[in-house]
Amino acid sequence: SMSIAFQHGARLLFLHVISEHVPANLRERVAHAARQEIEAVIATARVVDRQSIDIQIEIGQSAEKIISTADQINADLIVFGMHQDAGIEDDNSETNFEKVVRFGHQPVLVVTDQESDRYDKVMIGADFSVYSRRALQATLSFVPGADLDIVHAFQVPFSALMPGSETRDAFQEQHEADLREMVDREMELLVSSAAHYGCHLEAPRRIVKQGEPVAVLRDEVSNLRPDLLVLGTHGRVGLSHMLIGSVAEAILNQPPCDVLVVKAW
Repeated sequence: SMSIAFQHGARLLFLHVISEHVPANLRERVAHAARQEIEAVIATARVVDRQSIDIQIEIGQSAEKIISTADQINADLIVFGMHQDAGIEDDNSETNFEKVVRFGHQPVLVVTDQESDRYDKVMIGADFSVYSRRALQATLSFVPGADLDIVHAFQVPFSALMPGSETRDAFQEQHEADLREMVDREMELLVSSAAHYGCHLEAPRRIVKQGEPVAVLRDEVSNLRPDLLVLGTHGRVGLSHMLIGSVAEAILNQPPCDVLVVKAW
C-alpha cells in the first residue's frame, strides 16, 4: 500500500480498529502497541514520504469503521492484506473483508504475500458486462502503464447431451465458431470503451478460451503470472454464490496473486 500511494502521489491512511469488546482499561495499551507496530512497518519502506502517511486508531466494529472512514476521507482504494492460502472464509478478518466488499463504495485490493511492489503485468477477467467495463476503467486509472491481458472464458451449453459423437462434434465446432465470433466483437467493444474513460489503451492481449471461468482464470494466472488480477462484480449483497459473484468468490477463497475487486455501483 505504501508503494501504491507513493507511485500515485496519494496520501495513505493506516487504520487499526480495536474491538469494542476489549476492556476499556486495556484500550490505550492496545492502541499504543498497534501504533508502534505500524510505525515499524512504515520504517521498513524503501521509498516513502512519512508526511503523506497518517495513522488512525478507532474503537468499534472493524468493517463499519473501515467503510465509514474510507467514505469520510473520500478514499480511492481500500487495501487488505491476505495470505495466499487463507481465503475469505478462514477467520474473522475475512468476515470483515467480506462486509467491506459487500457494503463499501471503493474498489478493494487484496494483497497476498508476494514480494513484488509493482503491478507491471495485469490480467482482467472479462464477461463483457458493465462490471467488466468498470474493471477496465479502474485498471486504466490504477495502473495505466501496465502490460495488459484480457481473458474471457466461454462454455458450450448442453454439448454433452447431444446424440452421436459426430453430430455432437459438428454442432460444438459450429457453436464454438459462432460464439468465438461474438466474443471477438464483444472484446473489441470492451477495449474501445476505454476511450469513454478518457484513456488510450495500447492493444492488450486478448485471450478467449473454452472452459469453466474460474478454472480458465486460474490456468491463465499460472501461465501468464500477472502481478494483479482484476475482477468486476456487482457486490450488492455479500460474498456467496449470488452475492459478489461466484467467480470472484471462488478466486478470493484462494487468491493466486493480488486481486482488485471493482464494483459497478
